[in-house]
Amino acid sequence: MTTLDHRLILLSHGNFNPIESDSEEDVPQAHLNLNGKIVKEEADLILNKKVEKEEKLRCTTVNVGGTRVDISDYHISWENNENKLKGEDRQLSTHEITYDDVNGFDKGFAYVSGFATNQIARVNIEDPTKQQFFRFVLKDTKLALPHTLLFANKTFENEHEEVGMLWVGLEYAGLIVKLDMRDLIRKLGNKTVCTITEDDLKAALDVRITGDSKNGSLPSPINTHPHGFCFDKDYKNIWFTGKLTNTVGRVRIEDGDVKHYELPTIEAVPIYLALDVDGNVWGTCLANNRVFRVTTGAKEGQTEGCVTEIPITSFPTQRRPIALKKDPRDKRYMWFSTEVGHSVCRIDINKLDEVYPSGNTRSTGQQEHDQSSTCMCSQGCQKTYKSPARFKGVITEFSIPGEQNMVFGGLAFDREGSLWVQSYYNNANGLAGVPTPSDYIIKVDKAILERNHGFMAGIPVASFEVPSKTTVLHRIICGPNDGEMLFTELANNRIGKVSISYHGSASGSSNNSESPGPPITGTGTPVEEVQEPIRQDEASSPSSSQLYKRRFEVKDIGKNIKQTKKQVTWVFEQEGSNPHSIVMVWSKRSGKVQIEMDSTQVLPEQALTKPRAQYIEHSWTDTQSGLRMQILANRTTRSTMLGCSKYELRVNEMPFQNFPR
Repeated sequence: MTTLDHRLILLSHGNFNPIESDSEEDVPQAHLNLNGKIVKEEADLILNKKVEKEEKLRCTTVNVGGTRVDISDYHISWENNENKLKGEDRQLSTHEITYDDVNGFDKGFAYVSGFATNQIARVNIEDPTKQQFFRFVLKDTKLALPHTLLFANKTFENEHEEVGMLWVGLEYAGLIVKLDMRDLIRKLGNKTVCTITEDDLKAALDVRITGDSKNGSLPSPINTHPHGFCFDKDYKNIWFTGKLTNTVGRVRIEDGDVKHYELPTIEAVPIYLALDVDGNVWGTCLANNRVFRVTTGAKEGQTEGCVTEIPITSFPTQRRPIALKKDPRDKRYMWFSTEVGHSVCRIDINKLDEVYPSGNTRSTGQQEHDQSSTCMCSQGCQKTYKSPARFKGVITEFSIPGEQNMVFGGLAFDREGSLWVQSYYNNANGLAGVPTPSDYIIKVDKAILERNHGFMAGIPVASFEVPSKTTVLHRIICGPNDGEMLFTELANNRIGKVSISYHGSASGSSNNSESPGPPITGTGTPVEEVQEPIRQDEASSPSSSQLYKRRFEVKDIGKNIKQTKKQVTWVFEQEGSNPHSIVMVWSKRSGKVQIEMDSTQVLPEQALTKPRAQYIEHSWTDTQSGLRMQILANRTTRSTMLGCSKYELRVNEMPFQNFPR
C-alpha cells in the first residue's frame, strides 16, 4: 500500500467528506480540502456582485502611431439550467477558453466552459452574438461542472485518432471526457442547445482515487476534482491536478490506467498544469506559495512521478501563483502569474537541475530553511512560509506596475513572444463608497524574455482598458489570428478579444512579420485617437547600477497614543552615488500622510487617505537620480491588500527588501 493510499484511508474515517451528492440541496458552495476546511474559490474575490445582464458588444479602441488596438467583450447567454448551483456562485460561470485549429468546420469559433451551468459554449469569434450551447446531462452525476477544455491540436506524421477531439474536465463527476464536436454540432441542428449524454462521450476517463480494492480500504471512490490538465508530448497520457485531494495524476488515454502522486505540502490546492520543453509537467499551487514539477519519464535518466515543490523565494509571503506557460522560445524556462503579487515569474529549469541534478529527488517540503515570514496576503490567512536557501535564483519575479488593490489573472504569450496578463480590481477588498476602477489587459514586450534579473526598467509595458468593470478576468490565450488575444470574464460571464492591427490593416488580419509595427505602450482609453505616449525605453531611464539597502526603521511618534502615528524610514544607496533617505509619516487616525526624499518634500502633509483607511499608495520619479519610486503601506498585517509587506518601498519596480546589503 502506498503512502497516498494510507493517508486517504485515515481521512476517509475522519471528517473528510467527498463531494458526491444527487441532491441539489446538498451541493456545497465551496470545495473542501483534506482537513475539511473551506478552500476559497475564485468567486470569493467578488462582494455582492450582480451579474451584468446587458448583452451588447462593448469596445475600447486606442490608436498609437499607426498601431490600432481594439478591446471588445460580449455577454455569453448561458441557457437556463435546472441543475444550477445556489446563490451568486451560479452566475460566476465563464471560466476556460480554447479553440480548434485543426478542423475546418470549427474555424473562427472559440469554446468556453460554463462551470456552474453544466455547459460549454461555442462562440463565433468575429460575431459573438452567434452562440451555441452543449449541456452535460449524465445519469451518474447531476452536476458535472466542466472546467478545463483542450483540443488535441498537435499535428502527427501519421493519422492519430486524438487529433481534433475536444477533452473536457468534469470536476464534480471526477471525469475527463472526449467529445467529437462534429457529431455534436450535427446533433444540435438548428437548435441553440444540445444535451450531452453518456452516448455522446467518445471516452470517459475516471480519475477518482479508488485505493486498495483487495482489502476494501476505500468503500467508495474519492473525487479528485480534476481542475487543470494537459497532454504529454505524444498525446498518450493526460496529466491533471487533484484540486480536492492535493494530488497530481496521470491517466493513460488508451486504457484509462490512472496513477496519483501526492504533493509534499498538505493543503497546497494544485490548480493549473503545463508541459515544459523536457516533457515534464509543471503546476501552480494556490495556497502554499509554491509551484511544482512532476517528472513524466520523458527525459532520459528520469522516472515518472517524482514531485518537486519550488518556493517563490523572491518574496516569502503568499503570492497565489495562477496561470502557467512554457517559454515561447522553447528554452528551459516556465512562466507564471501571481494573483496577489501582481507579478510574473520565470522558472529557470537549468538552475533547478543544480539543486536536483537527476531530477528524481523528491522534495519533502520540510528541507533546510533560512528564513520564515508570516503570510500577509489579501485573504489574511496568516500562514508561515519558509524559503530554502538553495532554491534562490530558481525563480525570478518581475513586478508589473499597476493600481492599488489590483490582482492578476491569466497569462499567455502571443506569436511574437510578448507576454500578456490580466489585471483586475479585487472587489472583495474594495472600500465602501470608492468607485470601482477599470480592469486591464497588460502587454509586456518580449524583451522580458532576455532579462536576467527582476528589474522592469526599459521594458515597454502597455495597459489596455477592458470595456466592462468588475470583471474578475480569468483566462487569456493567443487567438487563432495574428495580433489576436482571447479572454474570459468570470464575474460578468463575458468573452473578450484584443485585436492589434498595424498601419491601417483590418482587425485580426495577418500582418507582415518583417514589419510588425512599433511597440505599444500607454493605456487604452475609449476614444478614437490618443496622443502617442512616451515609450519607456525613450524616456529618461535611471541608471541600471546596483541598489543596496542600508537601513529600515519604523517608529511610533503619536502625540498622545504613540501607535496612532508611524514614521517609516528607508535608506538605500545607489552604486556610485550618495545614500538616499525616504521618510513617510502616516497618521492612522486622521489619514494624513507626509513623504520626504533626501529631506525634500515629495508629498506635503495632506489627507491622502480616509481616516482609518486600510492602505495607501504613492508613486513619483526623483528628478535628480531618475529613480522611479513607489510607497505601498498597509494599516495592519491583516489588511495587506496591495500584495506587499506592511510598509514597502519599491525602486524601479524592485522591492526594497530584495536589495542586497
